[in-house]
Amino acid sequence: MRIMRQFRKLATVPDAVPLTMVVLGLGWTMTFVAVAAEPHDVPIEIQVKAAFIYNFAKFVEWPGNAGVSAITFCVFGDELLAGALERTVTGKTIEGHILVVNRNPDPSNAAHCDVAFIGGNGTKGTDDLLQAVARAGVLTVGDGERFAQGGGMIQLIRQDNKLRFAVNVDSVGRYGVRVSSKLLQLAEVVHESGRKGRQR
Repeated sequence: MRIMRQFRKLATVPDAVPLTMVVLGLGWTMTFVAVAAEPHDVPIEIQVKAAFIYNFAKFVEWPGNAGVSAITFCVFGDELLAGALERTVTGKTIEGHILVVNRNPDPSNAAHCDVAFIGGNGTKGTDDLLQAVARAGVLTVGDGERFAQGGGMIQLIRQDNKLRFAVNVDSVGRYGVRVSSKLLQLAEVVHESGRKGRQR
């Protein structure tokens, strides 16, 4: 299927340094390589995370987004990832929408984001940002411990050399963001109570 192939092609170019990272979902694995054009001091994991965030946006519908010309990715608290994401989305569109990366915007303006990556490990600042985008229909992504159980929508999880992701279906449903079932098939489904659903 075309959508599945989009994930398989993440960050694959010739003459790149290989790194194997596995997404757990129906036993499905993907091998990623570093993008050759990236600066040498950008870790491969950061490049792969940027590619994931870009691709997440292909599987999402936002409330009231019809007629909007751009999809805005906001990155809070991770300059390396912001730079990698900018390079990832440059020259690309999603369903005709141009793609924009906003680095560390004012939290009071977070509702103007479509995708918000929130760096950190469940600090008070993380909680404040989640509240700032609440009810605004912003897809929240983070890599902090228990980010999804704490109300974030998608959590990137690193285990050894494996990268997987969890989706908080309670948070997604509450704020009106529609996540494709095709993405949920690859995710660990979690709830804010800490209960985990089966991988689909």
